[in-house]
Amino acid sequence: MFKNTSRRQFLKTAGATAAIVMLPTLSCAKAQKKPNIVLIMGDDIGYADIGCYGAEIETPNLDRLAANGLRMTQFYNMAKCNPTRSSLFTGLYKGDERAVSFVSLLKDAGYTTLHSGKEHFDKWVPERCYTKHTSDHSLTFWASTEYFIPPSGTFKRPFLLEGKEVDATKLKTKQKPFYKTDVFTDYALDWLDETLEQDKPFFLALPYHVAHYPLQARPEDIQKYRGAYRRGWDVIRQERFQKQKELGVIPNNAELSPPEGNINKFRGHPKNSSDEREKFSKYRPWDSLNEKEKDDYDLE
Repeated sequence: MFKNTSRRQFLKTAGATAAIVMLPTLSCAKAQKKPNIVLIMGDDIGYADIGCYGAEIETPNLDRLAANGLRMTQFYNMAKCNPTRSSLFTGLYKGDERAVSFVSLLKDAGYTTLHSGKEHFDKWVPERCYTKHTSDHSLTFWASTEYFIPPSGTFKRPFLLEGKEVDATKLKTKQKPFYKTDVFTDYALDWLDETLEQDKPFFLALPYHVAHYPLQARPEDIQKYRGAYRRGWDVIRQERFQKQKELGVIPNNAELSPPEGNINKFRGHPKNSSDEREKFSKYRPWDSLNEKEKDDYDLE
């Protein structure tokens, strides 16, 4: 499945771009009856945010998988990171203390189970479904936290290595400065190297934090796309829509819905405050923005 792309390069690139992918593979060392599985989950990305689904963002290794594998064009999620993760790992829209994680079932079936990335479940998910109980090796954090070590030196939420809290400065970093996405990828790759020496199938979960806020990237990655979005969201939205038709992701007779603001119309806000609602971004035609606003949004 990896073809001319090394395992390390594939995971580094896939992780930087983020997508939901289930990848059955064969061990390079020895063919096995049970397939190895890599699950890559990207937080809060849109339908057209990777190249093989219409994006202008470069995601070559994910695109290669799509071209040589199966690309889903009809599927469902829970529209938010933690309920999607809860459903994905338990198979339930909403459960109770009887819920089990499919990862524990794989472990019972003889798989080595690995988890490197975010962990965040809804309150109904029982603790036995948590990574510390289901994975042979794990590096996690809960919910959201910074990508770089913050000026204070303390992350909003701690990292857990093998279920125990660890200071970020103690984590292995192969590229400086510390960047969370790379650190999670490197740990996963080291565990894969170790696992492939064993005569066992593996399951690797890579639930990255990207592209979830606080939206932090390395300077060189930001610079690569600086100016690319000055065309404005109206133009880019139309371009992605057209590319999706060309790729066969959506039918040719599909119609683009009218643009609308980023407002949750149903969840409400603290104390039903209209002032809070005013802080949410509202759609405006790109041409109505001033030059500073356009430059700020191009960066964001």
